[in-house]
Amino acid sequence: MIKTTDSTEIQTADTDSVSTSESTPQIATTNIDNSLPTSIWIKNILLVVISILAMILFFVPKWAKKLRLPLLFISVIVLGFWQSAMLSVSQFIGWLHQGVPMEMQWGLLVVTFLSIALPLFTNKKFYCVYVCPFGGLQELAGHLKKNKYPVPLNVVKVLRIVRKAIFLAIVITFLAGMDLSIIGNLEPFSAFSISVAPLVASVIGIVSVILSIFITKPWCRFICPLGQGLDFFKTK
Repeated sequence: MIKTTDSTEIQTADTDSVSTSESTPQIATTNIDNSLPTSIWIKNILLVVISILAMILFFVPKWAKKLRLPLLFISVIVLGFWQSAMLSVSQFIGWLHQGVPMEMQWGLLVVTFLSIALPLFTNKKFYCVYVCPFGGLQELAGHLKKNKYPVPLNVVKVLRIVRKAIFLAIVITFLAGMDLSIIGNLEPFSAFSISVAPLVASVIGIVSVILSIFITKPWCRFICPLGQGLDFFKTK
């Protein structure tokens, strides 16, 4: 009986020691999982740095003449193809539904603030002209051909009405509480993420860039609901 009791006590002690030793690394793992990935910091810092450079060019036109295109090229490569970090209608809809994850997307919040505040006080576009990777890609493609196809003024007026109608339809659909998840599959911004981009968004993106060779920034001027929304913050 004594041996049995000792054996039981030893087994219990062994079990406790094993349980204690196994629980220790679990606590350490939890701490590691709660840390913010370095890639998130890099993405946010790059967004802020490029936005600051864009703001400098925004306020110093003589520098913008020489440096805006190089900055757009950097935006296309860094914010577009590398980080896929840019504003979009689907992004704003997600924020309105789920809130803004401050730790994860504070860089986009800085860009959003500048994209609203600067046009509001200066009556000049900021994001679409100086930061947007897709707008930059269209503009760079446009430099492949100097002489553009002249879109008739009547057609331009109709297409601008269409652009406003698209934005208004999105707003009404959102206020009605209807599902707008399809927007993410239609905006060409997601085409920068080549391996996971929706097919429709990729097609729209490629067609828009090709058309930009012959027509000045067709997506930006005639379709983009994000640009239309930002235009409302211009005072005139």
